[in-house]
Amino acid sequence: MKVIARTPRLLLRELSEEDLGPLGGTLMDAEAMAALGGAMDREQALTWLRRQIGRYRTGEPACWAVEERETEALAGLAGLAGFARMPTPLGELPELGYILRAYRRGRGYAFEAGRACLEYGFGTLGLPRACAVIRVGNAASERVARRLGMRYVREMEFRGAPHGLWLVSREDLSGRGCFSRETVL
Repeated sequence: MKVIARTPRLLLRELSEEDLGPLGGTLMDAEAMAALGGAMDREQALTWLRRQIGRYRTGEPACWAVEERETEALAGLAGLAGFARMPTPLGELPELGYILRAYRRGRGYAFEAGRACLEYGFGTLGLPRACAVIRVGNAASERVARRLGMRYVREMEFRGAPHGLWLVSREDLSGRGCFSRETVL
């Protein structure tokens, strides 16, 4: 499996079907998936996982596994998705997204994985900007977005619920020392 990025504590890598076991509980959890369209059943989770794997071959945006480097435990998912699927009031943008397994939350992993995804997108892929679409009231994800240098743009309707549109550009982060070539492969 291809490694996308390494951070001090995490490794972002391509997913495999073997990840369904550890990730299945998260993808099938209504609370964990509330902001992402709801829980999946096992077949939906497997279909979703296979779609991500297929995207690696075609070069489409996808999610990656977030693995703890020390324990090699799967902590969750993160990625840049929706290059041509995320219609926003600003046009179509790549969307930063992540989801962590319940017992891995609260450790700063969302920020660390999000930063690695943005570094990969801006540095390796040459993206000029990216967005996050965060359900209104998801204070934890709003804090992560702020720490990543994103700024709130406006509220928008997404999947039948109000969401905040957050935006960051390569220029926003370049002066903040956010790009460390060591973390992105």
